[in-house]
Amino acid sequence: MEFNSQSIALYEPGTLKIKENVQYSEISAFTITVGYDGFIILRLPTDTPGAKGDLILEVNHVIEVITKYVRISKLTNISFETTERVTHNLPKGKQGTLVFLEGEPSAVRKNKQGELEIVVPNGDVTRL
Repeated sequence: MEFNSQSIALYEPGTLKIKENVQYSEISAFTITVGYDGFIILRLPTDTPGAKGDLILEVNHVIEVITKYVRISKLTNISFETTERVTHNLPKGKQGTLVFLEGEPSAVRKNKQGELEIVVPNGDVTRL
């Protein structure tokens, strides 16, 4: 991940290829979970041609990423949300739900309701 004066560039792991280049002006909000699990959801528009929906990132240092964004983008109208259950936008007006849980072993799976559950090992999540 690289921040420049107008966008965030996300690179393919292990290469120098840009996977996504998100303009700061496209980000309407940041959503983070109530625990320190490393997930950030960048809220992006879904009503433009080619829109892919919200961008879900896993980062090692959530606070540092958000702080860097605020300092470099110089935007002050961004909103922040914290939650254990996140509804995110997908292409073509669809929505998905992420549910963050504590448990063993670590896992990412779909539950019976079709929601994506992200299980973080006990002790790795510290409540705010």
